[in-house]
Amino acid sequence: MYTNIPTRTAITKISKWLKDNQEQFPDLPTKAVLKALILIMEWSFFHFGDTTWRQLKGTAMGAPPAPPYATIYFAILESILLRSFMDSLAVLQLYRRYIDDVFGIWHCRMEDNQLLWEGFQKAMNNNEYKLHWEFTALSSQVDFMDMTITLTHDNKLVTTLYEKPTNLYLYIPSHSCHPPGLLSGVVNHQGKGLHWPPAQQQQEGHHGNPVAAPGIPSQGSPIKGLPARLEGLHCQSYEPDALQASPDPTHSGPHARQHANGTG
Repeated sequence: MYTNIPTRTAITKISKWLKDNQEQFPDLPTKAVLKALILIMEWSFFHFGDTTWRQLKGTAMGAPPAPPYATIYFAILESILLRSFMDSLAVLQLYRRYIDDVFGIWHCRMEDNQLLWEGFQKAMNNNEYKLHWEFTALSSQVDFMDMTITLTHDNKLVTTLYEKPTNLYLYIPSHSCHPPGLLSGVVNHQGKGLHWPPAQQQQEGHHGNPVAAPGIPSQGSPIKGLPARLEGLHCQSYEPDALQASPDPTHSGPHARQHANGTG
């Protein structure tokens, strides 16, 4: 996504958005921020071997402002898009985006579904923003980030850990020269990844062993004593009824039916 954002277009749109919404940021030095963005995005240099290069296209890779810059850029279109599909048409009941990964709930009458779904995809791929989003088909199950989220027939959410086939489990070995708390930190983090948000904790052949599943022992961590470190990990569940009670559908919580990847 980053390299496909046209710098001048992005700066122009962000500049207009900041000026139009200046009352929300009374203490923000807008001019200084915009000058800094232009400097960072148009004058980004990097080293490759013994050579120095200037990046001529797209968001400055590796620059700290890059993630919020990219997020705000497309959020400007979303502010218009979501009002139509979430408020007026009420077919997009939930929308969540993490930089260039999106999932949401799509609920529509069958007779209108195809037309509105195609209209939504066309609106997301507004050529003015120079980004192209790839959509998966509408489904009751989707892989989003590190979770597989399933909407069951009784309108409940079931989540399991999603692992890419190419996952190499490249954790820092426990015998490296890192702080003593490294081992417990890695184990606790992986345990929480397996058990939150929870669902089918004992998915056959996959999550039955929460220690072996992340591949921690392969990096030199002793198996003995590890299960005890996972004790106390809290499991909780989510139900759509709780989500529907929220007055703002954009802050409803996790649920999934639509997934798009920004590839540009």
